[in-house]
Amino acid sequence: MGKAIIFDVDGTLIHTSMNLVNAVVKKIIDELSYGEFSPEKVSRFWWGDKNISRRELIELEFKISFDDFIPLFRNHTMNFDYVKQFKKLYKDVKPVLDELLFRGIPLGVVTDAPSYIVVPQLNYFLGNGYFSEVIMTHELENVRDKPAPDGLLLCMEKLGTRDAIFVGDSDSDIVAAQSAGIPAILIERGEHETYAKPDRTIKTLYELL
Repeated sequence: MGKAIIFDVDGTLIHTSMNLVNAVVKKIIDELSYGEFSPEKVSRFWWGDKNISRRELIELEFKISFDDFIPLFRNHTMNFDYVKQFKKLYKDVKPVLDELLFRGIPLGVVTDAPSYIVVPQLNYFLGNGYFSEVIMTHELENVRDKPAPDGLLLCMEKLGTRDAIFVGDSDSDIVAAQSAGIPAILIERGEHETYAKPDRTIKTLYELL
């Protein structure tokens, strides 16, 4: 298999404890003294939606301005200790990435998460050298978050190929891939439900080999 493989991060490569996400969102709402909280709302925000972006989800689900929410979310998640306490690399990730690199397959990442979350956790769990391109749509002008295909189109442009697949765990990942005109591979980690129809479903990244 010579085609490029592009990955989502949370729920695909790295597990995040929902205890952390719930605690952070609850703290933000308490500090702002307005907004709506429930674990169901937090789950939808974290795992994404096939129809709307996370920016829209924040305002829809929590009734909080995106511009109010994001600085507080950043402040509460910048402590590097949270990465070590509440996140873990799925066991299949490093062996599969090692094998893909050995085979000379170009690898990329497309995520909606900002650099203050993505960079520390990728560096901590994987170091440098695995991914030729890491696209963080949250921080790029005129590049919409998933489910829009913008991040994937940009990643393929930088990788120099349109022969790619996208591996993700959420509805927004599936829709983004199919909108970009590439196969959508759903990795089912058993952590949340999906409703969009992928081109292929896998239970472990080993199935990519």
